[in-house]
Amino acid sequence: MTDDGDPEIREYAVRSLVELRDVVPRGMEREIIEKIITLSEHEYEGECGGYPVVLSLGYFCNIIPKDMYGKVVKSVIKLCLHDRWEVRYSAAKTFVELKKIIPKNLNKEVVEKLLKLSDDEIYNVRSCSVQALGGLQEIIPRNMRREVVEKLLKLSDETLLLIDEKDICSEDAVIGRLLKLRSTSSGEIKNLTEILSPLKTCIPADVRFRIVEKALELTGNVELEIKCPAIEILAVLKNIIPKKMRGEVIKKLISLSEDDCWQVKKSAILALGNLKEIISGDGTRMIVIDRLLTLSKDKNWNVRQTAVIAIGDLGEIILIDMRKNVVQRILELTEDADWYVMLFAIRTLAELKDIIPVSSRNAVVKRMLKLSKSGQQSVNNSAIYVLGTLNEIIPGDVRDIVIERVVELSEDIGLSVRASSVWALGELRDVIPRDTRGRVVLALLKAGNDKERAVRGHAAWAIGKLQEKIPKDMIEDAINELMRLSKDPESYVRRPCAWALGNLGRIAPKDIMEKVTEKLLKLSEDNEFAVRSSAVFSLGKLGNNIPKNLRGDVVKILLAASSEHDWIVRRPAVMSLGKLQGIIPKKFRENVIALLLKTSEDRDWSVRGAAIWAVGRHSDIIPEHKNDEIFKKIMELCKDKDASVRSHCAGAFKKLKNIFFGQRKEEVIDALLILCEDERWEVRKPAASSLGNMYDFIPKNLNKDVIEKLMEMTGDNDWSVRDASVRAIGRLKMKIPFEMKKEIIEKLSLMVNDENLTVRESSLRALKGMEMGAGG
Repeated sequence: MTDDGDPEIREYAVRSLVELRDVVPRGMEREIIEKIITLSEHEYEGECGGYPVVLSLGYFCNIIPKDMYGKVVKSVIKLCLHDRWEVRYSAAKTFVELKKIIPKNLNKEVVEKLLKLSDDEIYNVRSCSVQALGGLQEIIPRNMRREVVEKLLKLSDETLLLIDEKDICSEDAVIGRLLKLRSTSSGEIKNLTEILSPLKTCIPADVRFRIVEKALELTGNVELEIKCPAIEILAVLKNIIPKKMRGEVIKKLISLSEDDCWQVKKSAILALGNLKEIISGDGTRMIVIDRLLTLSKDKNWNVRQTAVIAIGDLGEIILIDMRKNVVQRILELTEDADWYVMLFAIRTLAELKDIIPVSSRNAVVKRMLKLSKSGQQSVNNSAIYVLGTLNEIIPGDVRDIVIERVVELSEDIGLSVRASSVWALGELRDVIPRDTRGRVVLALLKAGNDKERAVRGHAAWAIGKLQEKIPKDMIEDAINELMRLSKDPESYVRRPCAWALGNLGRIAPKDIMEKVTEKLLKLSEDNEFAVRSSAVFSLGKLGNNIPKNLRGDVVKILLAASSEHDWIVRRPAVMSLGKLQGIIPKKFRENVIALLLKTSEDRDWSVRGAAIWAVGRHSDIIPEHKNDEIFKKIMELCKDKDASVRSHCAGAFKKLKNIFFGQRKEEVIDALLILCEDERWEVRKPAASSLGNMYDFIPKNLNKDVIEKLMEMTGDNDWSVRDASVRAIGRLKMKIPFEMKKEIIEKLSLMVNDENLTVRESSLRALKGMEMGAGG
């Protein structure tokens, strides 16, 4: 049928072959791949022809004969130059699927093609090529890494809105550009929402009203080409929808989900699923979830599938009284007549993990066990994924059955099933019955000899995940297997080995710790940056277990790695230096502090943040002559453009307070008070926590300012900030001015009824502590 005269029949034939890829009879692989290559080269000469033919080359990755790897990859490279954007898009996407079979001599050409596609005129192609570069990081030649990074940095700096500064106050300009983007973004609302998040700060408040009103108006357009993108734009605009308009937007989307046209319903569902943050009030949430449950029964599979996805996205806001019905409906959809709906329903159960009622857990697990025997590799694979995700909520009476089934599937004939099963064994570590742990470890040791790198890699990762669950008499066997796998030719395997050795190094017998440390030192110099990253991170995890005679070597390798070109190596190296608190040899201490100060100026935000975090961990070895430099650096980084860096600065103050004296105390408290007003909760929380740990540090003239600020923060929108502020007040009770004591007791009495359990408990403890009195 792949030779049929009708292009649609050919396309459906290819789709069917893809579904049967795990059961292809031996000896037919070459014939199938040759046919797909031929189709991919000639299918697009006219107006007809479906781009799934190109994608199928990626799906067939595991059955492609080795001597055909080059031919397949060259075929996809050629398709990157095609006139049709759908073909170029599919080619970029396919490269990621083919990652493990791309011959080294073609690495450069593949990366060059993706770089060229990142400048494509079509958004879809640009977006997919950028994602592909990230997915193919391990094949990027060393001499091209700078070019790739610079390209990605350039793309991240470009405004995809392409709106002139003078037009930012024009709702027509903004909406017009969004409509254009929506028409070429394949419904990827989440990605577009993230890209456009700066809208919140660059568009004046009064214009936001007009933009949302304009979008609402366009949802009434009779043309589907305008109506559907306009509906989805409402989700893209979620960060700028004024509070007073949120109810109107949700009400409009619910109404649109009742439209007779399935495309309109689908767009409305997509938008609702992405507006979780603004769907407020139990009444509205109940209406939305009820509507989605109804739509999950729609006759059109597109609508049912989208409803399932939206339910998964909204999981945590589903009311307690509705959760059992929701889970039951998703379970029913795992038997849906449409294959795609069924698969999405299975995966959605993993997303709903935290809201599955205790009374429904047995039914979910038993359904997954049944599906794991479906005979369809993709269904088996999805069922295993759900079982691995459910982990600790799996009822005790079925844990034996689950583990037995997953162990059994770890030897399945299907690659994806074996790989997922081995991964699941690591995820299920907390529910493996004690008397079954030995069998699980044996299964993982066996998987380490699998011919497929994906299985070997997951086996190494799972061994590391099990950690203290490994029977004592098998720990050395597990470590020896990781040692062996660390020599694997595939970095995909060596990387998890390096990570796992760090975990097992914490529980390894002392007599083999030298061997473990030396192996990690060697892996820290691996020719693949991803392996080096995991290795240097693991050295930090070893901590006090590092043999004394090797501590100097560990510090040397970490100092060198902290200056590497790749940030993905620099950051874990810096963090590991921070974790070696108390064991750094004296002769290296000043060098370590100097290095951390230097990396606090790194061009990468994650490295700067890690450096400040590490400095805080080493307050006991900071030379006195470095105090001024550290103080100035942290004060400077409190204004860093990245929230993560500011957060680490806020946390570092409480650890470094002993090196800040005199006038510095007042400057530190002033800086923390400013950080308490940061726009990000990730900064406000550690700032409040640090203030609570400054009892002997706060100058008397700032007592009132500190307590007033903490009182103000008890009303923060984020529960973790409220909790940190309440705890801080409790610690500083003797700093509370007498005239404020009554007000604070009243405030804490109210917070005992906070919507968050943790805040309620912290408030109760602080309130009880107030009985000890407050100073003036």
